[in-house]
Amino acid sequence: MTTTELYLHKRPIGSEAELKTYAQKVLETFYIDYELDDAQAMLWQIMVPAFINSNPLQSNEEKQALVLFYERLHELLLAAAMLHNQRELNNCVGR
Repeated sequence: MTTTELYLHKRPIGSEAELKTYAQKVLETFYIDYELDDAQAMLWQIMVPAFINSNPLQSNEEKQALVLFYERLHELLLAAAMLHNQRELNNCVGR
């Protein structure tokens, strides 16, 4: 069973060390596959249809919640990149 099958739709389980290793591997793999600017651009591409094709019955509060969620995911990508880059720097210095 792959990591995706284990964790895609549920929270990972395991010891604190296992969860930390899992989280670090997810960050490493993500930022190997996607540069930060590309990831943020792709996030925007995903969100645009949600805004344009939004349900006409959706309230303004629901639309505002989507915008806020997008903004927070955008910040999360940046924060995760900062942590990943710092970890990579620390690994290079420690060698």
